[in-house]
This record gives sequence, C-alpha cells and structure tokens, in this order.
Amino acid sequence: MRKIAVAWVLIVGAGVAHAKNECSKASMRKARAAADKSARAKDYAKAIATLEAARKACDGASPDAVEEAWLVGDLAVAYWKSGNLLACRQLMEEETFPKSDASRAGNDKLMGALEYNLEQCEKAFDAQYAALKSDACPLTIDDAAAAAALPASLFPKGATAACVAIVPDPTPPAAPAAAAGDDVDADSDVSCPRLAVVSKGKGGKIDRKLLGAGDSNLVDFNFCCGLNTIAVGIQNGKALIRVGADTWVRECHGGTATTSLDAIFEWKGNALTTVVDASTIVW
Repeated sequence: MRKIAVAWVLIVGAGVAHAKNECSKASMRKARAAADKSARAKDYAKAIATLEAARKACDGASPDAVEEAWLVGDLAVAYWKSGNLLACRQLMEEETFPKSDASRAGNDKLMGALEYNLEQCEKAFDAQYAALKSDACPLTIDDAAAAAALPASLFPKGATAACVAIVPDPTPPAAPAAAAGDDVDADSDVSCPRLAVVSKGKGGKIDRKLLGAGDSNLVDFNFCCGLNTIAVGIQNGKALIRVGADTWVRECHGGTATTSLDAIFEWKGNALTTVVDASTIVW
C-alpha cells in the first residue's frame, strides 16, 4: 500500500499492571472498572493507560467485540476529558464505521453510546476552530468542488471580493507508479485538486492564484479525489484553511482503505503548512 498521510496517536501504558496476554470479557470489565475509578478521581492519564493496556492485550483478537467496543468507548471518553479530542474522534470514527466489528454486532445501545461520544468530541474539536467559516462564495467558480468567502482582511490587494476554493490542478503531476503488491487499479487516473484564491478586482477582472500543498493530504493520490468541503478564517493571528470530505472516502485508485478526510492548514503567502491532520483511516 502506498504511503498515506494520516495522523496516528500512540499511547504508552507504562507502569500499568496487566496480566500478560490476558484478553477476556472479565479482564476487560476489570480494566473498565479500574479506569472508571481513576476517571472519577480525575486521573485521566491513569485511566487512559489502564484502558490502553487492556485493549493492547487483545491485540485485535478479542473474544467479545461488544465488550471491547465498550472498553474503547470508555477510552475515548477518557481522551475527551483529558483534552485529547483528536484521539477521541479517531477512536470513535473507527468504531462507528459501518463495517467495524462494533457496528456489525447490531447492539443499538452500544452504537448509541459510541455515536454520542463521537458527536461530543467532534463538537469540542470543531469549537477549537470556530473562527473558520464556510460562508458562501460571492463569485461564480464553475470548476470548484467547494469554495468559501475570504474575510476582507485576507483579500488580495485591490480585490473587492475573494474566495478560497478547491479546484482542478491545471497541470497535474503524474500519479506515482504502483509498487509490487499494491492493492490499486493500474488503469486509474487520479489527479489531485489544488487550493486557489479566486478574487475579483475593481474592474471586474477575475484572478486565480494557486496555493502550494507540500506533502499534505491535498496531494495524497490515495484519497485526494474525495475533497469537497472548505472553511477559512483567522485564529490567534493566523490564517487557517480547513479542507475535508462530507462522507467517508474510498481509495481513489481502487484500493480497499477508507478515510474520513479532515485537515487544517496555516496559510502564509503561497504556502500551506499542516497544523493538524484529523483524518481517520480504516480497512
């Protein structure tokens, strides 16, 4: 599989006592009870370490998918309470993905709890970037997958209106060759979009300036074809742009991985620098 740009979260459960390779319904419930005690004492670091160690003990081979999902739900809440909203979001996106073991278990109470956790973490994460808006673009950009009006303070010099948009790359680079064993469609023709500042001058002239993308998910041939949402604003004195997708995105070249696209960039001049990649990848 090709390299995929996605944020990964690693929690090390150092110092947490846990029976070697023990993975049972009883051991998971014991871990949950211990973590709950720590969380009630607001020792979220200890709760996280306890739950992470219990989850690691199962290592994807849990004898009870429902019980493990409850444990992961508790872990997400601990992340949430500790302020690690990205970890909470990613865990709950994995668990609520339609093809996850938890979703396939058909337990409505469980799924209701997991979806509630996801909703709370998404709301809190979004609140951190509340200054970024998706206000309607006043300009007509026929080839844009999405566009948002720029704040007046970000207008190019002399512009009377301006937007940032997801547009086709006029000179797309060739997609990287598939390596041996890659699960890709050799005949696929993936062209990643670009971000552009589209502005209108006093004389009515429309100008378009493409922004750089670096090594971000904007140029990730695996998923870039799914980008269709955009927001922009100024936060703490920095111009930020948020791009993503409004649904799960299957690999553009025919692979089996799926992701939730969401990334925030700092915009300076013509350059974009990734602030956070909040995408979650599942297989």
